[in-house]
Amino acid sequence: MYSPGNLIYFTPFYFKGDANPKNKYLLILKILNNNNILVSLPSSQVQIPSQYKKQFGCIENSEDRINCFKIKANSPVTDDGWSFPKDTYLYGYYLEEYNLDMLKSVYKIDTLDYEVQGALSTSIFLSIIECFRNSAIVKRKYKRALSDQDI
Repeated sequence: MYSPGNLIYFTPFYFKGDANPKNKYLLILKILNNNNILVSLPSSQVQIPSQYKKQFGCIENSEDRINCFKIKANSPVTDDGWSFPKDTYLYGYYLEEYNLDMLKSVYKIDTLDYEVQGALSTSIFLSIIECFRNSAIVKRKYKRALSDQDI
């Protein structure tokens, strides 16, 4: 379940800090050496200027402090053809680390606490990794972790 490229839907997801829990997708980018995983939390919320809204794929502009990967609504992203119902954004500045033991202790019951949507297709997953790895916005420690990504 916690493998790079897997997309999981949590009902609800408990964020770090004081944020209220809500249903949320989580994309596993990398398993780190310290029993943590590096993840992206896809969002349907648009946080980019209007001139970028129609573009799909990697959107990078260091002057505007933008790095995201935009996925078109109803465009298959997993090996079995699953797609997001809305245009979806994976923001490079929102990459997070989560502890695997903590996730396993909180989310125990498949289809009740979470649902694995599937594995992203290799081409889409590699494009997302490449987008984050080459970004001027993504934290250096995450870019280093992604630079040795095994698929």
